[in-house]
Amino acid sequence: MKHLDRILRDWRIARASSQIPPGAEVLDIGCHDGHLFRSLGPALRSGVGMDADLVGQLEGERYRLFPGHFPEDLPADVGPFDAVTMLAVFEHIPSDAQVAVVAACWNMLKPGGIVVITVPSPLVDPVLDVMIKLRVIDGMEADQHHGFVPRDLEPIFVSQGFLPTLNQRFQMGLNNLVTFTKPC
Repeated sequence: MKHLDRILRDWRIARASSQIPPGAEVLDIGCHDGHLFRSLGPALRSGVGMDADLVGQLEGERYRLFPGHFPEDLPADVGPFDAVTMLAVFEHIPSDAQVAVVAACWNMLKPGGIVVITVPSPLVDPVLDVMIKLRVIDGMEADQHHGFVPRDLEPIFVSQGFLPTLNQRFQMGLNNLVTFTKPC
């Protein structure tokens, strides 16, 4: 991961963290190395992370990371959670799997729980292509965005019973912070 990749990741995490209630139990889908949990520090009650690129299970202070794909590889003994996060992840989920992922988020959340998502603007792909070619960023899996458009999030989540609660652009309009709440 290059320096600019870290800056962009930390910016995403800072925006997303502001939506996670202190003392929350958090499921981070696409957790990479668990940086979100370390960033939350003592505000995190406990965390479970999943990432397909993990080689094996890892543990940190107040969190565990598991290799695999959500939801099929999530251990049965975890949850429910106060928050589910997917930071720079949803755009990598094939469209035919998105409803199942959202339904699984519903099942993993406590009533009143929140889903916190960051997704790039479609305008970001050409910018990423140039930055990758210039070797300014690694652009992890930028080629796997599946033609995702951020406005497609709301209908998918609402169809599964979620209430939209926030939709903001950041990173100069190239990224979106979107949250949905599971009603009590």
